[in-house]
Amino acid sequence: MSDAGHRAKERNVKITLDDLIQMDIAPDVGLPDIETESAYRPRENQQYMLLMCKPKSKYAGACPLCGCWGTGFISNGYLKQPRLVHDVPVGTTSVDLYVKVPRYTCRDCGSTFTHIFESISEGRQSTLRLVEKIKKDCFIRPFSDIAAETGYTIPTISSIFDEYIEELDANRPPIIAPEVLGIDEKHIVHQMRAVFIDDKTGLLLDMLPTNKPDAIISMIESMVDYDKNIRIVTMDMANGYKSAIQMCLPYAKIVVDKFHVFQDLSRRITKAKTGIMEEISLQIKNEPDKQAADHLREVRDLIVRNAYLFKFGRKKLLKKPERLKVMADACRTFPELNHLRLIKEGFERIYEEAETREQAEALYAEWEKLIPPSGKKQIAVWEGKYHVQASFFKELTGFYRTTKSWHEEIFAYFDEDCSYTNSAAEGTNSLIQRINAQGSGYGFNHLRAKTVYWHRSGARTAYRLDTKKKPICGATGTHKLGTGFSYIGLMMPNIKDYKEYKCIVADEIITQRAPISVFKYIDDSALYYDFPDEE
Repeated sequence: MSDAGHRAKERNVKITLDDLIQMDIAPDVGLPDIETESAYRPRENQQYMLLMCKPKSKYAGACPLCGCWGTGFISNGYLKQPRLVHDVPVGTTSVDLYVKVPRYTCRDCGSTFTHIFESISEGRQSTLRLVEKIKKDCFIRPFSDIAAETGYTIPTISSIFDEYIEELDANRPPIIAPEVLGIDEKHIVHQMRAVFIDDKTGLLLDMLPTNKPDAIISMIESMVDYDKNIRIVTMDMANGYKSAIQMCLPYAKIVVDKFHVFQDLSRRITKAKTGIMEEISLQIKNEPDKQAADHLREVRDLIVRNAYLFKFGRKKLLKKPERLKVMADACRTFPELNHLRLIKEGFERIYEEAETREQAEALYAEWEKLIPPSGKKQIAVWEGKYHVQASFFKELTGFYRTTKSWHEEIFAYFDEDCSYTNSAAEGTNSLIQRINAQGSGYGFNHLRAKTVYWHRSGARTAYRLDTKKKPICGATGTHKLGTGFSYIGLMMPNIKDYKEYKCIVADEIITQRAPISVFKYIDDSALYYDFPDEE
């Protein structure tokens, strides 16, 4: 029994075998082929229980060597050392089984083998029900918590979950191609991964371990009726994705996700604003008039304290008069900031006001006039018109070139029934972060399974000790059934009394989960066009 004491230590139960005492009532283990002989628990009432067990009956299966069935087996004693097996926890009590293992000799082939248990997992010192519990618990609990509860190491828990992922992948039905397919790339576990989403329902279809164009094409072509169903593909401005979509879906319309367009604009606005603020500081330093310098410094400091206002659209600025006053003072004092604001608001107007592609194109034509042109003469004319230096807006020139090269895909958003975005991908990010927060060290395959198969994890099971009754029988005899009826000659047990006993029983925890719609995980505060109110 030395192994039992060692395994108890693995479960973080600080006991030795000398600390165990026999329980008055040995609980029934509740397994079809194993029965309990006796039970032990620690003297100090730690949450641990060791059940001494044996097979309920002689092995009646096939010989593992020659395949003959159990009528020809000779019992050959037991192994010297019983087999120590992890079992499911009962409430907060960890349970181990110490199982006697019979040996048999096959009359047909003469080989010797040990009893094969249907309730014990092959290759692991655990019951099958514990392995199944671990598989389901991995979806909602950290590996470290499960390891502490079951006595396994974290790598073993991870390995069991890996096997379950393979099982889920093998039994997964093919993905039906959606009408609107969203493709995005996310930085997950130190690498960029491709994410596929049904943009109409928000369902996460799958995540790939890479974002290479070949993998994108292979994934799309694996979907059922991809060439018939997929009408629109939303994506960011990635040339690799674009060429892959055009290759396998030549008739689908590509719509650039507006959030990625705004994200690019926001990044360039921030860089341009940083350059302008540096020039303002230099202007203050070189201002000979102290009163004028103090005024410039006061307005600059006001801008620094309210930097978030440059992330707001017109609607949010108008919500509070003080916001509008700060922005008006900044734009009146520093024309470059005013022009930067015009560029930002002008592009936002395209998405806020345009209801048709024609309207969007017209607003864009007005907006592009705000961008500095190329050529010295053209720049001189432009600077004379807007009274700002073109050099401060080089970043926006880059953004303008991007909108030109992706013009068709950006403005496809305004075509009839094409106003779809990749907002669901933002929800995917939030979802993955929440799952990753459950524990540390999850690999990509674990995170993918926890998201893609969340609704397939099914019902979980909790175990507890229950009190049951079994009949105590006397001599057999005539047994009466019902009132006024007797079956003469039908010899049945004569039940004298009932005896209570403890038994490990399972309670199913019904978990009805719909497939994940990542829309519920979208954090609007992370989107460029909509920031929370700030004071």
